Amino acid sequence: MLEEALKDAPDRADIWTLSGMCHRDLAEREKASADFRRAIKADPSCDRAKYQLSVVSQEMEHNQESVALFEWYLKTPVGQKNALAWSLYAVALRRVDSFYGPVANKHY
Repeated sequence: MLEEALKDAPDRADIWTLSGMCHRDLAEREKASADFRRAIKADPSCDRAKYQLSVVSQEMEHNQESVALFEWYLKTPVGQKNALAWSLYAVALRRVDSFYGPVANKHY
């Protein structure tokens, strides 16, 4: 149904986000990531897609990208209040630190 809706309204960030969430639930993380990116392209202020992209990036173990995406999301008013996102961001930082050395003062 979402694919049909997107044929009629390919610029609907909310539908791309829902599609990405479905793909994520099905463990189709590459497809989910692509959908979240399409949502953000359609509407750069789509905070839900930013959050979901951050999470799916972390699930795919794209650690450095995940840190940058969480930092981007956590700058939004919604992100600043999302305790789970802050926790996942800390996990992402720890993973990058474990694999690449200290991340303090690095910019992504």
